Parts: sequence; structure tokens; C-alpha cells
Amino acid sequence: MNTIVLFLLTFTIQNSWGHGGEDHSKKKSPKVVHNSIVADSKELEVVYKKINTSYLKKIKPIFKKSCFDCHSSQTVFPWYYEIPGIKQLIDSD
Repeated sequence: MNTIVLFLLTFTIQNSWGHGGEDHSKKKSPKVVHNSIVADSKELEVVYKKINTSYLKKIKPIFKKSCFDCHSSQTVFPWYYEIPGIKQLIDSD
């Protein structure tokens, strides 16, 4: 009997105060964040160029090394790709 009461008490306390009193069952509309960067098209173009430069410098090499070989139109197959059986195995992967 004590075990059941202890279990129920623990479960009730956890559900009552587990989220700090916030009720997640009520849907809230997401808060809209306005972007103050976009003032005119000239500033937007500068921002895009900055993002593109950063992407080309930092992110694209990672994708090129890890992903592009299999997930691009620039696939470089190993020398043994043309061997029957191995070609089908690689193509099915």
C-alpha cells in the first residue's frame, strides 16, 4: 500500500511541477521575429554575398569531402567500379 501511495505521489508531483507551471496543452501562436537587416535591396545583396562567401569558405568544403561524391552529379567512382557485380553493388547503395 505504501509503495502505491509513494508511486502515485511521485507521479503527481512530477506532472504538477515538472514544467514550472507552464501548460503545454494550450496552443500558443509562435512569436514573430522581425529581421532588421533587410532595409533595402542593396543591403540585402551585401548580406547575401557575405553569407555566400562564408558558405563557400567554411561549409562547402565539408560537404564536398563528405557528401558530394555520392549525392551529386559529380560522382567519382573508384577504379574497380566497372567490374560486374561491384558496379551493381555500388549502384544499389
